[in-house]
Parts: sequence; structure tokens; C-alpha cells
Amino acid sequence: MALPQFPNVFYGTAQIGGKPAPTGAIVTAVVLSDIGAPERHFSLEVRPKGKFGSGNGLKLKVGGSGENIEDHARVSFYVSLDVLGYDISMEEAGHSHFYADTWPHITRVTLCQD
Repeated sequence: MALPQFPNVFYGTAQIGGKPAPTGAIVTAVVLSDIGAPERHFSLEVRPKGKFGSGNGLKLKVGGSGENIEDHARVSFYVSLDVLGYDISMEEAGHSHFYADTWPHITRVTLCQD
């Protein structure tokens, strides 16, 4: 019997253009697979301004049981802001992480998008 896959979880700060991302912006973790599987997207809203998740509360969970993400898959982070129905900033936010499926990982990250 295989062990369950634990999620990698993230929280931290998010910036757009050097300023705290506004409440309502979205932090998205995109898992890129080496084995040809489709990209997987996991998202969490920025709340309050400049912060997504917290060390002792809600976090951005990536993967977990049922997701079957391979160990060491690349996780890239994006910060986006929807204004009047237009996604105005969905660029990589300068931080990559490699997925680890053997133990629950909690990582604090700072995402700065220019």
C-alpha cells in the first residue's frame, strides 16, 4: 500500500510592481510535469493586501492525495489581478520550488512581480 501524497503548502507576501498586491489579487502555483501530464493550477486570493495565507492559518495547498504529482516537479508562482474582466498581470513572480511528495512541506515565499 502506497503512502498518501502530502501537499506542499505556501504562504507569504505578494507584490506587483514593487508594491503590495491589492486584496483580491490571485496567487497561482502552476505545477509543470516532466512526464507529459497537463499543467495543474492551484490558487489563493490575496487577503489582506500584500499577503496570501498565513503561518498559522489558511495556506496555498499544492498537490496532495489524488493529485499524483511527481517528486521534484517544478512549481512556478504567478500573481494576477483582474480589472474589469481583464487579467492585467499574469507573469512569473520570480520564485520556483520543486515539489516534494514524501513529507508535508510548509514554505514561506515572497513573490515580487515587476
